[in-house]
Amino acid sequence: LIVDAVLPQSEAERQQVWRLRENVDTQRRHTPHFTYDVSLPIPHMPAYVSEVEVALEARWPGVNVYVYGHLADGNLHIVVAPLAMNEGPEPGTDIDAWKLDCDAIIYGPLNAIGGSISAEHGIGRAKKAWLHVSRSDTERTLMKQLKQTLDPRGILNPGLIL
Repeated sequence: LIVDAVLPQSEAERQQVWRLRENVDTQRRHTPHFTYDVSLPIPHMPAYVSEVEVALEARWPGVNVYVYGHLADGNLHIVVAPLAMNEGPEPGTDIDAWKLDCDAIIYGPLNAIGGSISAEHGIGRAKKAWLHVSRSDTERTLMKQLKQTLDPRGILNPGLIL
């Protein structure tokens, strides 16, 4: 399943791997770029990534897709950059529509493979509209009930899914 991996052999190597992992300069050179944090069963990762890359390429030929994460626990971070580095969008481009298209491509396949639209960064406001992809009606109802029970006045992170 793994094509390329690094296992640090020293503390210095471990720190170097973390510096690379935390360095987001590459994605910042792309405008726009869309970031995702999803989880899915490890055996489904190769097919999921392939499906997503094919769909993104069909939507934006030449798209840049960066996938990294905590593979051992089923967590993938995905950065999608529809345009080449340092190449901004044409004036009048509807970036919000691009984001919705990208969301559908990234989140769409997750339900069928038992994945989730969020691995470690929560739902918040940005993923709220997509929660139905990875949580059933019953689960969403229970979440609302728990929120109401724990925060009856709605003062803790209003409008967010906790």
